[in-house]
Amino acid sequence: MKKDLLIITRSNDSHVEQLLPKLHKQKGINITIIKTDECINKHLCSLKLFDNELGASFVFEGKVIDPTSVWYRKPAPLTFKNGMALDVAAFAERESEIFWRNAFSLFPSSSLWVNNPVALQKSELKSLQLIYAKECGFEVAPTIITNDPAEGEIFCIQNEWDIIAKTIGSPVVKIDNVVKNTYARKLGLEKIDQLKHLKVCPTILQKFIPTKREVRVVVISGEIFPMEIYHNETGIVDSRAIHSDKVRYRDFSLPKDVQELCINMVRGFDLVFSSMDLIESIDGEWYFLDLNPNGQWLWLEKFSKKGIADAFVSHLINGSM
Repeated sequence: MKKDLLIITRSNDSHVEQLLPKLHKQKGINITIIKTDECINKHLCSLKLFDNELGASFVFEGKVIDPTSVWYRKPAPLTFKNGMALDVAAFAERESEIFWRNAFSLFPSSSLWVNNPVALQKSELKSLQLIYAKECGFEVAPTIITNDPAEGEIFCIQNEWDIIAKTIGSPVVKIDNVVKNTYARKLGLEKIDQLKHLKVCPTILQKFIPTKREVRVVVISGEIFPMEIYHNETGIVDSRAIHSDKVRYRDFSLPKDVQELCINMVRGFDLVFSSMDLIESIDGEWYFLDLNPNGQWLWLEKFSKKGIADAFVSHLINGSM
């Protein structure tokens, strides 16, 4: 029986482009790609209600889309670039976003979502991640998320100014059209003056945990792919801040109980796929850092001998919730 895969993404998504050759090699599969940032400008889409025995259907370029699997990769908002007045464009963009939410709700409940957007939205909340990680059995560093400089200072004093500062969301920021990254960084007493900036930008403050190793874990349903991250740089707490030429990755074997915690963490948020970051402390405890259910992960493929991409494709086509 033919299977129908729908990929919901954006223009120039390298993950989709790199995995398409593997997907096209799969037998008995039809692939439809919707790039939400350009679709309504370039293609014809309809939600047809009560015109057949199904009651509702989503039609894309004259074809009814009834997917067995949906890869909800990284959709982007529709942007109008044709000189439309700003307020009109904002209205049209908002209506387009609601259109897609309606469209996705029509897909059958039996469809495999990787991942369901409702589950994604919840799982991206850092506070819920940390709370659930603790409930699962991970160690979690003492944490405060605040825009109150006074509360921030009290927390820092309580933890002897051995603090990590992190963004709540993406660390990417554009300043004067230049993209910059605000990765996790140490915050000691000598930087107390920086706490005043909390008023305009809520921030995560965590107690620093001396680290033996850092591990990036990819979970695909019940399969787990841990990768140890290592480098020779000192004084840097976030390996993303180090030039890629100086960072290395290798397959790593997590203890069995920690593997189970990772799988339970992903399933607990009703996700099929996610990556996450862990550290092992110098005293052998495993700490959860964060969950990234829709981030970049394919770059790990060239360092791993375990076939992460093949496992992802196989589950996307043949897996079930």
